[in-house]
Amino acid sequence: MARLLPWLYSCIDDVAPDVTFVEPTKEQRKWNMRENFAWLSIRGLDTNGNAEQLRSRVKNYIDQPLGPPSILPPPGGGVGNIIEMIGSLKAMVARIMKQCVSTEDIDDIECHIKLFLSSFESFDIAMRNTDTKPTWLTSYNFMCLINVPKMIQEFGPVRNLWEGGGQGEKIIGLLKPLWFGFRKNWHVNLLSNLLKRMAIDRVQCAFKKIDEKSSCTPSCGQDIEDDMESVDELDINSLNQSQKMVHKYINLEEIRSRFENRKPMSVVCMRNGTFACILRNNTAVELHCEVVHETFCGCWYHKWSIPNEIVQHQYTINDIAHYCLLLPRMTPDGMPTMNNEAIFTLVDSEWMDIQQDKTLKLPKAPNT
Repeated sequence: MARLLPWLYSCIDDVAPDVTFVEPTKEQRKWNMRENFAWLSIRGLDTNGNAEQLRSRVKNYIDQPLGPPSILPPPGGGVGNIIEMIGSLKAMVARIMKQCVSTEDIDDIECHIKLFLSSFESFDIAMRNTDTKPTWLTSYNFMCLINVPKMIQEFGPVRNLWEGGGQGEKIIGLLKPLWFGFRKNWHVNLLSNLLKRMAIDRVQCAFKKIDEKSSCTPSCGQDIEDDMESVDELDINSLNQSQKMVHKYINLEEIRSRFENRKPMSVVCMRNGTFACILRNNTAVELHCEVVHETFCGCWYHKWSIPNEIVQHQYTINDIAHYCLLLPRMTPDGMPTMNNEAIFTLVDSEWMDIQQDKTLKLPKAPNT
């Protein structure tokens, strides 16, 4: 969700305008009740009363020597507050989720946590009552962010602490099919059977790669770290990851159809800087990232194209540098159609965004 937020909010300027009421051009004495109510409401004034009372109240304010009261800013402040908060959130999460961290990274994480909390306070202060405590002080989740740098310094990257795989709660799903009640030595037999099943799966996966040179996903123990030696210069963990991180298209027609209809697409970035879609026959089809078009909500958008003469070429897992999503430029009405230009932005699995020069880098917090 953090990776996609800037894309999802890219049209917020269009769908959340700051002006919600346009003052009628006719004389104020001819305004109806709804128009008088709206005039008072956007200024935070009293809106109680019947039509005649509202009309009289509006007239009194307009006739003041210093003029009518100013229009209040929209709840949450301007749209810029939301954009800044979204950008700061993604920049913070991108750094917290790094697989390898150094001392400099920890300092960078701490800095971006404070930048996010500051941007959230700018947004939140316009939403809450003046006598209410800041949300980041009363919410446990926000306060815990301050502890993250110290936790990473002591225990390492947070991605190593995830408990969703075989090293955590998911172990229950791996053990249950092998458990047949509290018999003698049930715990020893249970773990022995699990380890045997995992070992068999790893061996089957290795031999399948030798035979097919294609990715595979073992049925059991797929989330347990595999310390086998590489087989035929292919690392099984990388192969399993590639299976999960990229969608393989059926044929060229499917790729062209999704592109021409401006749909999100699964692509990879090769180590030579080119972008491609992957087919089920394990060939790559290049996409061309052309001139930069514009930037919205912190995302760079480029014009993209598919060559008329599509050329397929072989690749290896080692050729892939990034697993990415190609995301079309949203419109105020939602997803674009084939009538819209082929304008896309791109994010990868490590929270990096495409930049103006077509490289992939970690996002920066706004105003830094």
